[in-house]
Amino acid sequence: MSQNIKKGFLLSFIGVFAITFDTLLLRLLTEDLDFWTILFYRYMIYTLVSFSYNLKYLGLNIFKEIYKTGRLGLGCISTLTICNFCFIASVENTNVYNLLMIYSTSPILTSIFSYITFRQKLFWWNIFTLFSATLTTILILYFNIDEETKFSKKENIIGIYFAIGATITTSIYFTIVKYSEIKYPENKMVTTTFSSGFLTSFISFILTLTVDKHNFYIPKMDVLYLIIQGGVILPVCYICVTQSLKYISSTESNLMFLLETILGPLWVYLGGFEKIPNLNILGIFLIVSFLSFNGIMTIKFGN
Repeated sequence: MSQNIKKGFLLSFIGVFAITFDTLLLRLLTEDLDFWTILFYRYMIYTLVSFSYNLKYLGLNIFKEIYKTGRLGLGCISTLTICNFCFIASVENTNVYNLLMIYSTSPILTSIFSYITFRQKLFWWNIFTLFSATLTTILILYFNIDEETKFSKKENIIGIYFAIGATITTSIYFTIVKYSEIKYPENKMVTTTFSSGFLTSFISFILTLTVDKHNFYIPKMDVLYLIIQGGVILPVCYICVTQSLKYISSTESNLMFLLETILGPLWVYLGGFEKIPNLNILGIFLIVSFLSFNGIMTIKFGN
């Protein structure tokens, strides 16, 4: 394995390990904290940190580099912004294990989109994994939809739809970034990360003014949790994972998100917020097994 590939996997691992704590920090926030207020502060802080990182390396050329990304950059910004809204909305409406079980299928979805977009090779094990992981997810969600939790059946269904939205947009984002790295390697796609954060916080600011009647107040402990989310976890994740695509395929990088599927619900469980049903443990185990098989086969025989 070359040094570049090792570097790619290391960057991806660092980014994804950081994001495994994200859902726990979201659960630690005050329950009645407004949805739009969370989005505004979370992504405003993220934008400032991510912008500072880009400014350090690109200097005053930062806006020129954003412009150079063109339509691909606009696609990244749009999909990542939609993903931001969908992910938080899903956390607000369903259990973390449901969200992350659905979200774990993004690597295989990225493989499909990559094949459609720039004919990245699609193998029989990709199709097998897509079918197996999707069927497992559908069956687990079907049998668990009526389970008694703090979320109603209606809320769970809404949360699941938002989780699907987050999964699809994440997969599209990875596909666009990898396509750009292949077609236009001179583009600095990392600049799209803070741009999407700014767009998310701006939209949330407007909606907080109109929907939440100018209520920007948040408790002191929530400020700390939001600073950790927006100032540490999100920048580390998005910057590291986006940069990793210079060295490894979108499927290989996205495969690291299996860590979030396993550790995300575990941190929330250890925090005392949610119990993980046995059926979901089985589902997570099966999906991780399918995706691990897909990743090993792709890395070993797919290049």
